Amino acid sequence: MYPDLGYPYELRKSRGKSISLTIYPNNFIILRIPNRMPKNQVIEFLQERKSWVQAKFQDNKKHNPKRAEFKDGDLIPIFGKLRQVIHTKNQETKLSNTILYLNIKGIKSESGFRTRALSFLKNELLQIASPILTDALKQIGTKNYDLKIRKMRTLWGSCSSNHQISLNLGLIFCPMEVIKYVIVHEATHTKVFNHSTAFWHLLSALDKNFMKSEKWLKADRSKTLCYLL
Repeated sequence: MYPDLGYPYELRKSRGKSISLTIYPNNFIILRIPNRMPKNQVIEFLQERKSWVQAKFQDNKKHNPKRAEFKDGDLIPIFGKLRQVIHTKNQETKLSNTILYLNIKGIKSESGFRTRALSFLKNELLQIASPILTDALKQIGTKNYDLKIRKMRTLWGSCSSNHQISLNLGLIFCPMEVIKYVIVHEATHTKVFNHSTAFWHLLSALDKNFMKSEKWLKADRSKTLCYLL
């Protein structure tokens, strides 16, 4: 916890020589320190930046999107379209062009709205992602892979050396072209596990409009994750 402020932060140690503090728009705080930095120096660093951290934290709360709770009447961007949440007990949970119909039968608390909505949207994302990923990997020539969707604080996707591809559940709040880009980006990593010229050349062959999605992510990615986290 941040001294005197009570904000949770994640501590990451590195082999570098410098200390740094990052606050994301969703108020996720990361403190990076050298491996052997004395504890008193870390505390001194945090105290020196306390006022800035408090101001940034409050500014984020005031101006950035709040976590999506999926209450009746809420307006939330889902797969690139602003949709209104409508609670119902008479029909199944489903998406229309402008509405997320959320079946609330059996839900006993407000947190249940969010749990059921995210479960539904996770499955929707999986249905969207699977054919895109399959097609991209077929073009690349990758045969063995695994796909998971999970919550991630800072990454939109990841690909391990054994082709374990993970997509951030927060993609449900992104436009469709951005979702496609992230999927193809991670698929490309099964062939080129870095961001070299070869990587971008292969990616551009799979997604000719990837630069547009890259620009969107750089401008809006952290604020978009506020809906999830």
